[in-house]
Amino acid sequence: MEGTAYAQLTDAERYDAAYAFATRHLAKEFETAAVLDQDTVTLWAIRGLIGAGYKGSVDVDGVVKLIKERGFEFHGERAYLVEGVSDGRMRVTNSEQIRIERRVEELAKVASQDRTGALTHAAIRREIDGSNSIMSTARRRWQRSMP
Repeated sequence: MEGTAYAQLTDAERYDAAYAFATRHLAKEFETAAVLDQDTVTLWAIRGLIGAGYKGSVDVDGVVKLIKERGFEFHGERAYLVEGVSDGRMRVTNSEQIRIERRVEELAKVASQDRTGALTHAAIRREIDGSNSIMSTARRRWQRSMP
């Protein structure tokens, strides 16, 4: 509004506000992707600074630094960015995603070793051999029912 004076935020306040905005949106990005381009982190930092007050590229660096240092909440846990290069581009994932994938790997190993309820080769062969007559009878019935 014209003539209204707004209090100026300190750099720390601007960075904190932009950090809160950026991390909220990064968590949403990680809901649908395990790996993001580093540019996505920068993009959300910039968008956060639009509302908090952008003064220059040093602001973007400051917010990205906060994201890397403080991490963010993901699936109810504190997650931190993990950087790497893939296909010549800087990419990021997060520590919670790595924990989830390691847990899935552990469970897959355990499941692959559990033979509880597994059929023997002899039982499978017996069923396959026995199914031919059943299949033939069913097929004959079906063929007879056709006009």
